[in-house]
Amino acid sequence: MSKDVAPIVPFVEARHVGRKQKPTAIVLSLSSTTSERGAALGIASYHHSASSPLVSHHYIVDEAETYRCVADNVAAYHSPYRSLSILLCAEPDEFEPNWVVLERAAELVAILLYVHGIRDRYLDDEMEEAWTKHKWRRRGGLIVRAQGTWPYSAFLDDVQRKSL
Repeated sequence: MSKDVAPIVPFVEARHVGRKQKPTAIVLSLSSTTSERGAALGIASYHHSASSPLVSHHYIVDEAETYRCVADNVAAYHSPYRSLSILLCAEPDEFEPNWVVLERAAELVAILLYVHGIRDRYLDDEMEEAWTKHKWRRRGGLIVRAQGTWPYSAFLDDVQRKSL
């Protein structure tokens, strides 16, 4: 496994980004788009365009492709400072994300955890609040921003299987 994800993920630069950062957490959220091939590129292109909203994500994943829109050492525009934002393409009103997208995201998350020395654990509300106050690496982990059901154990098991 490579120590750097940059060479393997196409870069479509987001128009809006934040300041420099050293990430200590990963925030996973769901889009309201299809999960089919092309959805990630569509969102990345939109964030790059002149009509882009004041939002960006570090990575966008659909069932066939992943795009990087913000360098890891720079904050995404709407995300918490010192975090990496991964947007998973998911159908609107889906209660559970597409498993192909989750598998692809688990591989990316495993690489990012390794590269940035982030702990492979979920942050519950109390842990996230502690991380928010002091964004140290030892307090970090995965934060999920998804409505409906998220397959917590299966996703983390998959991330750990894909880790070094």
